[in-house]
Amino acid sequence: MSTPSLLDRATTDADFARIVDELTRRGFLTGAVGTAAMLGLAACGSSGSDAVDGPGTRDIPTIHGPVRVPAHPTRVVTVSFVGTANLLDVGVVPIGGVTAGVEFLPQYAAALKSMPLVANEAGDVQLETVASLKPDLIVGSDWADAGKSLLPYAKLSAIAPTALFAQAASVGNWADQATEYADAVNRTSRLGPLRNAFTEKQRVIRRSYPELLASQRWELINAASGGWYRYSAQASHSQVLAAAGITFAPGAVGQKEAFAKLSYEQLGRLEDATVIGMGRAVDPAWAKTLTDQPLFTRLPAVQSGHLYDLQWFFPSSYGTATALLEQAEGILRRLQGTR
Repeated sequence: MSTPSLLDRATTDADFARIVDELTRRGFLTGAVGTAAMLGLAACGSSGSDAVDGPGTRDIPTIHGPVRVPAHPTRVVTVSFVGTANLLDVGVVPIGGVTAGVEFLPQYAAALKSMPLVANEAGDVQLETVASLKPDLIVGSDWADAGKSLLPYAKLSAIAPTALFAQAASVGNWADQATEYADAVNRTSRLGPLRNAFTEKQRVIRRSYPELLASQRWELINAASGGWYRYSAQASHSQVLAAAGITFAPGAVGQKEAFAKLSYEQLGRLEDATVIGMGRAVDPAWAKTLTDQPLFTRLPAVQSGHLYDLQWFFPSSYGTATALLEQAEGILRRLQGTR
């Protein structure tokens, strides 16, 4: 899954100066936050650490080097869905966040309903909204390669200390990010029980279905505009399932990219699969077009009734990864019952 464009890089310092001026006049940027924002215009790339100098701070590693953050932040904004999921897992409700991109656990519904969104429908971070929330910490995920970065780090860090963590294709490094987000809010102790529940569920699946796991070959796909995506072992869901003993069809194993877009004419590549797990498409019409393809309907896994919608298709936290395992276990129970 490619990361959406989060902010038009053409946004200029003059544009940001206008935003800061408007926020200041409205009373949103005052005191240390306002000063940091104005300093950010003259010192592009500042980590924003000046706003939190003094006792009660700590340095954490980020893709932009060490960033000084509050030891116990109380007003956290996340500018990525990965951050939202992981903060909720460790008991921190963001005062603003992003939800587009993944499914969230049902127990987080109430918190998400009242959480202001800081990105528009196109996924662009709204700086004015972020600043109006007066955060004491901003966290998010971005590409580590500066040439591919999508988040406006300098402008965000002018509002509040900003910690951005490396994003891998298809959230393949979600476990690393879970640790980084927990560390950013000083709640790494909350990760232990979550990690234990996750690894225990993997162990139970490996122990309970050894013959089935050895005989079945899975493929993970999603519908795209004019085609479909196949996911390899590098993708987050593949890693979660593989550690539970689930094996994948040769084509998925041999694919180098975390995900690859293929044409409808290439649906025959799924013939080796005995199970196909399918994610929720951005546009439901894409999914219908895919599943209506004659080549798709003739696939062995589809013919045998083993095409499954995977709700937790892109696990980005221990909570969602464990939920994916529980769904996979349900599929394995059904497979066992048909043998």
